[in-house]
Amino acid sequence: MVRLLSHPDNLWKEMVRIEKKCYGKMAYRTISGEIVVCHPELARSVLAERGESVARTPPFWRSGLGPLPDEARRALNRWVVQRLYEQDPVESAEIALRRVLSADGDLHATCVQSLVDGLKVPMGCGEDPELERVVRTFFESVFLPTILGTITKRRNERLFENCSVAAGKCIANSWPELFPANLGFEDEPDFLARIGDLYLRRTAAFVASTSIALAWLLTVLFSQDQVSLRGPLPRSELDEVDPQWIALECLRLWPPSWRLRRNVTSDQVIGPISALAGDNLHVLLYAIQRHSDFWADPHSFKPARWQDTSPRELLAFGSGPGSCVGARFATEWLTAAVSMLRREHLKVSQIGRRPHVTTSFSPPISHVSRG
Repeated sequence: MVRLLSHPDNLWKEMVRIEKKCYGKMAYRTISGEIVVCHPELARSVLAERGESVARTPPFWRSGLGPLPDEARRALNRWVVQRLYEQDPVESAEIALRRVLSADGDLHATCVQSLVDGLKVPMGCGEDPELERVVRTFFESVFLPTILGTITKRRNERLFENCSVAAGKCIANSWPELFPANLGFEDEPDFLARIGDLYLRRTAAFVASTSIALAWLLTVLFSQDQVSLRGPLPRSELDEVDPQWIALECLRLWPPSWRLRRNVTSDQVIGPISALAGDNLHVLLYAIQRHSDFWADPHSFKPARWQDTSPRELLAFGSGPGSCVGARFATEWLTAAVSMLRREHLKVSQIGRRPHVTTSFSPPISHVSRG
């Protein structure tokens, strides 16, 4: 294996090879110099117990347009996070699933747009129709092609920047109190684009990951061609178990982010590896959450295993100071979705032959409709 990443068409097979290479290892270094963490305990140590020696911020969150001044960044972060905390996950799931239950089309697009429906309030879209239009355009023209590997990097960057400028204008006009003139940075070059860029990255962090988790959940509940499931999956069993166990088991087997990327900021030892400042670090969630030393029959979908397992054992949202701020919301949202969907009859027809593995890990192309 020359690199951890390759062309999207081949990355699913490569991810499975990476999982096999992780067996029996704490960590290893690839030929291209990247460090791969394979063991759950080491992953927790790296993510939660190393202070500032490993960057807390994922690369995706770092704007390509340049950083906002600290005060502006903190103001926007507080605004996004506070609105998310104020949203009732059960109510949000109810709103989103109305769209899913009336769907007749592409699984991925349906799930993304349903999350936009359910999270209009945290995103500010309910108060600004133009911002909603920009957000929907972003997920349709940037996010979906990115996770499906159907867009070039150059076009992705151009569309992302266009959406960032438009979103920044909406936020500055509708919520001017976030960026008062006395802060003194409103005239900096690309200021509006930087606002919009950070907003879209924060928005994508919880809308996109939850929409992918919903797509996997629908695949598990309603597809006859379930991907990577070993053994029968009786519907009666799913009807009887705690809905949170189903949500957690989906996140364990099919984490929307199949790896966590971090940068090493100072020389240190990571398991058997001597890491240097500047090294790229990859925590392989797909392999770690299927580690046979920690999970019995690790490749099988068995929600009942969570009866005796704490949700804290899950690393799908990271761990420590850099963990996802929307982890609790997403788990409660998916649990509510399971409770509602188990009473419904949908049909998910698989069109593609393999999952899509790019920066995210999503189901094959599928069609969803009423059963």
